[in-house]
Amino acid sequence: MSKEDKEEIQKDDSKAELRRVWIFQGNQKIYDLYNSLVDENVKEAAWLVSRFRDEIRTGDVGLIWKAGKRSGIYAVGDVISNPHMMYDLEESRKYWRYESDRNQEFLRVKIRYKLRLRLTKALESTELQKIAELRNMEILKQSIGTNFRVTPEEWQTILNLLKTRFGFKE
Repeated sequence: MSKEDKEEIQKDDSKAELRRVWIFQGNQKIYDLYNSLVDENVKEAAWLVSRFRDEIRTGDVGLIWKAGKRSGIYAVGDVISNPHMMYDLEESRKYWRYESDRNQEFLRVKIRYKLRLRLTKALESTELQKIAELRNMEILKQSIGTNFRVTPEEWQTILNLLKTRFGFKE
């Protein structure tokens, strides 16, 4: 392996270490997450940022988590903007259940979806709780909120599940 190849691999490794993983939790009672994820026109969405505004950055990974019954990971995407005040994107605005929520400017990030898991294929919280490496996930301990950290170890376990089951490529 050439010196240049080794340097390029080291650059990629350092980028991977800087890439953080976040859960963005949606409430099906307020936002029709299921239908927004099956809508092929919704390639990206603007997700609320209520915590970690100084830590969530472009290039991070966003895991989309549905709250409530059958909670769990329903999509994976790339964070493609830093948090800033914005309206929801036109394509996904119609999935807000209440008119009053559709035209609100909030602190948000854009997430471009890479993998969408159908209702029957989601990584549900009941399953994740049974995996030793995931039992202490912040969202499994205290699910109230919108944004949650995912540790590198937790992400590696989730990533392995996604690769094995769905052929997911980071």
